[in-house]
Amino acid sequence: MHSVYSLIECPPLPKATYVLVKREQGGRRRVLHVGSGQNEAATLNLAGVRQRGAQLGANEVHVHFAAASDAARNLVLCDLRAGQLGSLASEPDRASA
Repeated sequence: MHSVYSLIECPPLPKATYVLVKREQGGRRRVLHVGSGQNEAATLNLAGVRQRGAQLGANEVHVHFAAASDAARNLVLCDLRAGQLGSLASEPDRASA
């Protein structure tokens, strides 16, 4: 279970697992990045999500709030990344200028 927000309208995020997604014109969604907020400050997590999303061209953020502990979030993170194995292999480390 997760919540979906536009990259611009995403609220500050607690420590949560998220997926950055590019929703294309036909409605098809393409996963660009799977990550997890690491900061206690929700606004810092949001800043990181928006920065990475902008670098990759994401326009949606899918957030999984249910995991209550760091260990549970890491399991969700690993599970989501494993489900995307191969499609995230070409993800750049950072934006190219």
